[in-house]
Amino acid sequence: MAIVVPPGTPFVRGIAVGEAGVYADAGTVVPPPVYANLKWASKFDNTLAFGAWEDFGVHNGVDFKRAIPGIDSQGFDFGVTLKAGFNCVNPVGNVIVLMLGGNNIDLVNIGNYVSTEFNTVTGPGSVTQKSAKNTIITRGASSVGSSQNPQVHIQIRRGSYEGNFPTPIQKFYHEFWYKLDPNMLAKLSSVSSGYWVLDEWKTGFSWNRPATAYDYGLGDYRLGVNVLQSAGALRYRVQADSNANGVNANFTASISGSVMTVSAIASNTIQPGMKVSGGAVVGTPIVLSQVTGTPKGGVGTYNLSTSQPLGSTAGLIGSDPNGTASYWFNDYLTVIPNVWTKYKQYVERPTDKNAVGEGRTWISITPESTGVEIVLCDRVGQAAGAYQMGSYTNQIARILNCTAYSDGLAPFYNEICDLKWYDGYPYGDAPP
Repeated sequence: MAIVVPPGTPFVRGIAVGEAGVYADAGTVVPPPVYANLKWASKFDNTLAFGAWEDFGVHNGVDFKRAIPGIDSQGFDFGVTLKAGFNCVNPVGNVIVLMLGGNNIDLVNIGNYVSTEFNTVTGPGSVTQKSAKNTIITRGASSVGSSQNPQVHIQIRRGSYEGNFPTPIQKFYHEFWYKLDPNMLAKLSSVSSGYWVLDEWKTGFSWNRPATAYDYGLGDYRLGVNVLQSAGALRYRVQADSNANGVNANFTASISGSVMTVSAIASNTIQPGMKVSGGAVVGTPIVLSQVTGTPKGGVGTYNLSTSQPLGSTAGLIGSDPNGTASYWFNDYLTVIPNVWTKYKQYVERPTDKNAVGEGRTWISITPESTGVEIVLCDRVGQAAGAYQMGSYTNQIARILNCTAYSDGLAPFYNEICDLKWYDGYPYGDAPP
């Protein structure tokens, strides 16, 4: 909102009166400071709708997807406007249902198990608006008690199989409003230690040698915000880990000095950042770079971080040196269900995981019932292995919105409204 300066009133943009700065003429209209640009958003209204369920066959040939055609009242869609919003060439935004195990769900009966809706609700501030709501109605017959059968997201992917490595997003901010199930504690208490996913994104675009492309589904870093039940109480947990669906390489190679010569690939892809293990390999040599070989990540020569002799050996493994480690987490012990709550997340991604002083992850929530902002996490730097970047320096690939994903008692849902993404913190130079 522009500020009208009354005649005779001293005014300075962005600083207190009396401090050094550039003062506007009395009576002029001065726009507020712009700290960040709105890149993409959705109010889930206007002509946005859901298409028919389709087979997605990615994990086990039994996954499903649903397009989101139309445009919201701000002019944003789940197609063309994602390109500028997320600095990518081939974005995809749709509903994804993943089945990571046996089930009896198909295109005919999926509506008995999963619902996806844009609903008219009394939202924050008692304003009538639209929400997005994903619900797991019940689980598949062979999936009772399984947290992953099914799970449903409104997922934004910054491409699929890309010929060029996607443009890095080094700094970003997103916010939305959400309301937790009023019966969440009882539903999560149905298992010994229940959880429910509020927000999550994963990196991807590791090089996929068989596909000769950067694969959105192969990543090295995940940031998630969950609600946990433990000892009869709910808590928030912010957690960063390497569980982003990366895969190991299996190959035959010899080592002379600090050069590894790969003569055969049994599976997947060798990439910089992997540790080499197996056979008589000593220590944990790290792949620094590929020197020769086409296509990338296959037969050829590689520079390693340490030197040693090794004759030709089959069954060597290239893997993330951190395994599937949890890098860090923060807990907050107060959760208020059934109240509209504003969620904010600000991230500055480091150059790589060895840049100890770089990186920031800041997350807050503000329940409308109290109006008090609670900082769940303000993680700065990467000291002592508290990484904010994965081993392969992968870029953000998958953004999971309105996720219905829990090991608690069904039915369970996630409902959000007024989702916004910025290229920085919109309320100042950075969070306080």
